[in-house]
Amino acid sequence: MQRGEYLTAVITFGATVFCVSSAFLTARLRFMSIPMRPDVGSAGTVLLPDSLTVGLVAAVFVSGLLAGLPYVIYVPQGAVDLSLSRGQQVFSPILIGLLVVFCLGGLIAIARRRGMGHLRLTAEGFEVVDVLFTRRGSWEDVIDVTDQTPDKNLRHPIVLVVRDAKPIVINNASGFVPNGAALYWMVRHYWLHPENRDELEDGRALDRLRNERFAVE
Repeated sequence: MQRGEYLTAVITFGATVFCVSSAFLTARLRFMSIPMRPDVGSAGTVLLPDSLTVGLVAAVFVSGLLAGLPYVIYVPQGAVDLSLSRGQQVFSPILIGLLVVFCLGGLIAIARRRGMGHLRLTAEGFEVVDVLFTRRGSWEDVIDVTDQTPDKNLRHPIVLVVRDAKPIVINNASGFVPNGAALYWMVRHYWLHPENRDELEDGRALDRLRNERFAVE
């Protein structure tokens, strides 16, 4: 800014916000307790990501665009005051361009879905919605609920093994509730106990989740 390199300042600012927001988002999901954000009604029990997490994801996408777009446009022209070789000026915008596409796609998906997704449990079945995909199913089609997945980096995964289809994976149960393990046992409980599924429509399921009243095999 002091040298009058305003374009470079915008790129540097956006990159800084991108890195800080990404680091804090990772730390929050891995090491911090996420407050529960439920919605209960005749459409079942819905669990949503908390507002701070949604805000951090949005900050990552917006700052990625803020830094990435001018980088992709002006770095190949040598118009940015960064110490880059000619090869870096040619090839680094390609990598940053992929990041820009990712961030733009993420923002569009969040806008279209009006959020980052949710987990819905009803007396009839379930609905798993994330930024990219929507997957639905009936309890009758589930043949197992497990926490076993090939991806060992997932924290508290919930895997719904569905008859004649690919397993449906809830990647990060801790992103919906303070205790992701309790959410796993909740999903398993209502799969195993159809006589209790009406609790999902009147708030009793949330009381059971808060008190962790599930039979653990």
